[in-house]
Amino acid sequence: MEPNIAYYIRSTAFDRANEIRIKININNPAEKELAFAKLQSATTKFFKSVGQTPPAGLLTAIAQKKPQVVTAPFGQAELEFQPGHIESYVVVLKEAGYVAANKAVVQGATNEFAQCKKVTAKAVNYSESLISGDGAPVMEPGHKSFMLKGQGKDLFFCEMHGGGKYKIKAAINGAFPFKYIAEGNL
Repeated sequence: MEPNIAYYIRSTAFDRANEIRIKININNPAEKELAFAKLQSATTKFFKSVGQTPPAGLLTAIAQKKPQVVTAPFGQAELEFQPGHIESYVVVLKEAGYVAANKAVVQGATNEFAQCKKVTAKAVNYSESLISGDGAPVMEPGHKSFMLKGQGKDLFFCEMHGGGKYKIKAAINGAFPFKYIAEGNL
């Protein structure tokens, strides 16, 4: 199956995009070169359509197939790897105000993120240093979630509920769907 591209736009205002994503799914590992050629072409065409030049560091990251974050005149551009049962890469373009607001949210959740790393490491018998993530909380009804990465393809969601309660979901070695593996109180 040939690689496919999807486009996503996120916004907190009706008249302005905060985040634009161009995602390539590599359905067949033998087609990785074709996938990156398509991603580079789609990214270049997007920038041309809005009358801007793609940030040089972004095109270099795509050419090297290497995730990277670069500062851009509009805010931030990033090539992000998304692990899963289908290998995916995403070009993420973020507006400057949105980047600043997200940094404030991450800074405000620093303690909860640290607690999540600690309880997740304990639940899977890892050293805490082997657990990583960007610290950005996903706000859901009744709780915040943090996505964490472990060794190899191990992925975790740590949910922080009110009153110090936590729940941890895991996809060990990339085995989806996520399943609850631990819960408790801090």
